[in-house]
Amino acid sequence: MIRLYYLLRSLSMIEFDLIANASEKKFNFLANYLPKYFVKAILAGFYVGIASILSIGLGGSLSQIDPNLGRVAFSALFGFAIVQIVFLNGELVTGNSFVASFSLYSKRRSFAEYAWLIFICLLGNGLGIAFLTGLYIKSQGLMGIVYPYVTQLAQGKLQTDLWTLFLRSILCNFIVSLATYFSVKLTDETAKVLTILLAMMTFVLAGLDHSVANIGTFTMAWLVDGISFNAQVWTHIIVSVIGNLVGGAILLGVPVYYAVNAPDKK
Repeated sequence: MIRLYYLLRSLSMIEFDLIANASEKKFNFLANYLPKYFVKAILAGFYVGIASILSIGLGGSLSQIDPNLGRVAFSALFGFAIVQIVFLNGELVTGNSFVASFSLYSKRRSFAEYAWLIFICLLGNGLGIAFLTGLYIKSQGLMGIVYPYVTQLAQGKLQTDLWTLFLRSILCNFIVSLATYFSVKLTDETAKVLTILLAMMTFVLAGLDHSVANIGTFTMAWLVDGISFNAQVWTHIIVSVIGNLVGGAILLGVPVYYAVNAPDKK
């Protein structure tokens, strides 16, 4: 029993160190190389934008055959966003809300430092996806298919009441943060890709809300259908951001931190 205890304790410490070290790297990089961190956040927005373009193009095309087929196709490929971010070292606010929470809970970093990292990351993500998806709409690619599909997506989101949106956003980033958790723990690249794709497909197929992806959707709808960034849209974005942070930092972050933080006593 004593050997088992120390074995479990050792494994717990290794897992804790994996996430805590990844967290500290983010804070140190932000503190020492703010412009580079911001550019990496913009790039992550680009990556989510690319996945959005792929998902919307395929989903819009197949939805003309069958709406359910289009929904499955849309959800199946959105995970490409996280695959790009993991392998190209982007900084995505949703995954960072989980990873960076370890430095907050271990008191290595203050709440102000955590909030600053999240703010810079979110700002870069938003600028990145808005620019790339806007550029795509202006290119008029697949306009006959994409334009009505984007409008339908945006209008459907705006019909969601705020409490439902908040719950969907919490669940969304709980799942996205699980994908980030997989990427930290797994070493086999094939396993990383498969688990990330399955996790991301789960949240998209379930109709949950990712704040960065929603910024891209609303940007496209604004350029396509004239849906303005009014108070309703901004409220939707803010609520989805808060819900995402709760899902990553609290719903997943707190129990994982407690589970892998090696105990002081038997």
